[in-house]
Amino acid sequence: MSLILKKCVEYDEVRKICVAEDKGKKFEIVNRSGFQIKKVIVDGCLKQSKNEKRCDFLMSIDKINNPVVYFIELKGGDLIKAVEQLNDSITYLKSDFSNYVIHARIIGTRDYK
Repeated sequence: MSLILKKCVEYDEVRKICVAEDKGKKFEIVNRSGFQIKKVIVDGCLKQSKNEKRCDFLMSIDKINNPVVYFIELKGGDLIKAVEQLNDSITYLKSDFSNYVIHARIIGTRDYK
């Protein structure tokens, strides 16, 4: 049983360009191979406890031999918080993506220290 609720899935289809965007920050996948891509709204949609944090989105690509998932955090500048959000999200959803290659992306607008 998946931990991803249907209401959190923005789309699950073949698209040429898949974008996660918020407040001027953008992550984009150009899908030249025509794979089916699922975009999920994670923050504010998936279950979390009081002490957990969630990243903004995830995009999964169901390639035949090498399925891939990108956990995406669009961040203004707090790198430590971004890493925590990604870690908590990956830990929570690891059973859904046990056969996937997992990538994490932080898209920021400021320099990190």
